Amino acid sequence: SFSANNVAGRFPFKIETDLSGNIWMLLSEAGGGGVQIFNKEGSPVKLLNDLPGGGLLPDKEVLSVATDKSDYMWIGTAKG
Repeated sequence: SFSANNVAGRFPFKIETDLSGNIWMLLSEAGGGGVQIFNKEGSPVKLLNDLPGGGLLPDKEVLSVATDKSDYMWIGTAKG
C-alpha cells in the first residue's frame, strides 16, 4: 500500500510498476498532468512534469509509460 495524499485531486488514470517495484502513477492533464513516482515501500519519490525541476517532459499530458529489459522507464507524452 502507498499514500496517495500527494496525488489526491490530481486524477490518476493509470498505474505501472517497474522491475524494481517502483510505482509510476500517470496523472491526467486536467489534474496537472505528469507522473508521480513512489518507491516500492509506497513513499513518494518524484513528480515528473513539463516544468523546470520536474524532469522537463516534452508535455504535461502523459499518454503512456513502459519498462524495458534494463529497467529503464520510457514515457510517452502528447508531444513525444
